[in-house]
Formats: sequence, C-alpha cells, structure tokens
Amino acid sequence: MANEARGSAVIIISGQRYDRVSSLTLKRSMEEGTCSGTIVLSWPGTEQFNAPGMVAGAFVDGADGQIILDGQLAGTITLDTRTSKGSPKAYELTLQFRGQSSGYVDMSPDHDTGQFNKKSPAQIMQELMKGGKGKLIDQSNFTRPIERFIIAEGESIERACRRAAREMGLTFWENPEGNWVLQSANTPSGAVQGELRLGRNFTNWSVKRDIGPRFGTYGCYGNGIPTDKKYGKACEGLLIPQLVQGTAKGRNLRVGMDGDHDNETLRVRAQMEASRRSGQGNNVTLKMSTWSDDGGKLWGASKIYHLVIPIDDVNEDMKLVEVEFELTATSRTATLTMMSAGAFGAGLAAPDPGLL
Repeated sequence: MANEARGSAVIIISGQRYDRVSSLTLKRSMEEGTCSGTIVLSWPGTEQFNAPGMVAGAFVDGADGQIILDGQLAGTITLDTRTSKGSPKAYELTLQFRGQSSGYVDMSPDHDTGQFNKKSPAQIMQELMKGGKGKLIDQSNFTRPIERFIIAEGESIERACRRAAREMGLTFWENPEGNWVLQSANTPSGAVQGELRLGRNFTNWSVKRDIGPRFGTYGCYGNGIPTDKKYGKACEGLLIPQLVQGTAKGRNLRVGMDGDHDNETLRVRAQMEASRRSGQGNNVTLKMSTWSDDGGKLWGASKIYHLVIPIDDVNEDMKLVEVEFELTATSRTATLTMMSAGAFGAGLAAPDPGLL
C-alpha cells in the first residue's frame, strides 16, 4: 500500500505555491466533461486585521491553477467562486473550482453556419474547441466523416461535442492536464495496473448489481444521410439485430440512433450502448486511505485494476471510472468507483459476426 506519510496537497496559482490547505475535494469522472471540487485555505485571523491588501490575492474568480497531490498533477483548474470569512481566530478562504475544460461546459458554440459537412467527430470537436483552454487528444482512430452535423440551438460546446461523439460510439473525458481524451470502442484499454484486494488494499466497499439498465440483446436501427452516390436502401431502415452483450438474458432492447449511420457505425454505437449499460448495472465503490496506488501513481480515471472481493464474488478486471480525493483536518481518503473493464467501450471485443 502507498506510504500515507508522504501525502501532500499543494495549490499553484500564478506560479505561487500554497500549502495551507485545511480541506479539499477533487472529483473526476469519465461521465463528466470536467473535474470539480472545493479548496479551503486558512491563516491565523489576527494576522490579517491590518493586511494592506487581499490575502492570497491571486485566488480570484476566473484564475487558472493546478492541484498537486502526492507530488503529482491531479487537476488543471479554473476557479469559479471565492468566498472569504474571518474571526479573531482564523481567516478562511473557500474556493470552488472546475477543470480547464469547464468553459466548454458553459459556453455556446461560436460557428459561422452552425453546420459541419463531411467532418469526423474529432474534426467537429476540434473546431468547436477553437479558442478554448483545453485541447483534444484523439485516441479513437475513428476517421469516417459525418455527412452533415448541425449544432442544436441553445446547446453548449460540451453537449454538441458529446452528441457528435456518442452518435458514432465514441466517448471523452477530461484528463489531469485539462484536455479532453477521445476514445472509441476499439481503443486499447491499457495494461492492468495491479490488484486491489479486500483486507489488503481496502476495508470499506460497496457493490451494486442492478438489472435495470442491462439487457441480453440489443437491436439498433438508424438511417444514413442520402447523397447523390448513397441513397435508398443504403441509407434507410438500417438495422443491427440482436447484438448479444452481458448476462441479462431474456431482456431485449431496441435503440434508435440519430445521425448519419451505416451498418458498421450502428454496430459500434450498439456495442458502446451495451458496454455502458453493463457498467452502469455492475459497479463497485471503494474507500481508500491513500491518494496513490501501490506503484505510487495517483488514482486515475480509465485505469484498469484487478479487483478481488471474495464475499461478493468479485474477481475480475475493472475500470476506474470515477475518483474523488478528499482531505479533512483528520483524514485523507480517495473514493473510487469501478465498473466492468469494458465500460465506456475501450478495449471491447467485437460482437459475434453471425448476429450482425
């Protein structure tokens, strides 16, 4: 288990380092476009009575910074709100933040026409992200162009990007550097980082098994956008029947897909739908007493660990899809949410060709 004594929390704003951290939370999830959290800093109150200016004046709303945990980058952030209060005993500064990509969550797209023609999801996202703070790291290897994509009135940049990506079975999330990572169902999931075993690595956990979101077979249908070279049967009434996925036998789901599809993109989109629902219906939450794993690396979204909980019959590779770091006056913990290794599609095996 990682060495708890070496744990530290440092906030860097405008090149200045602050370590008077009274409490901190930082949450990162593969289901959200940006991280979020709260920082509380404090100083002896009497020191500030005659201060000539703002204490920690760099900490203003809109300021950019970094959070360093265990000596490693945990988040590249933008401060949303600053709240201060004081007494004869203490001066306290509470900062709420989100990740560098939070601007894309808030802002509307700025595009001359609101329409993209013959662009891949990655190309659409890159154009929508122009002028922002974060960049796109494309690991999807998905280059098929979408014949036509139209921005919906009132949607944010993040929502437009999410729609362009999800229609083609792609997903993205923010990494600690504040960039979006785009992956597909066939993006390699990476090596297993190690084993997490009940009684050795953790003693507090919960296991959730829910049949609600899971099905045994998925029938996916959609249409393509007709062109002079592709029309009629090649575009209309496309169907991928009975894509088998998971263990919820006897439960069937038909899913309609928007966008410009063909049989291959429908197959990938259905594969992603099945993997996401499988992960949502089978997940494990762990409470860890360290911010880093046995290898000394911070717990990070999308990493794979082999999880062993004998009493709940869990003995499999699972993906870390959400982590929340927490620091209080008396403890330092990390809460991990794990899903099946194929959740979010990365590294999924192809479905049985006989069913397509």
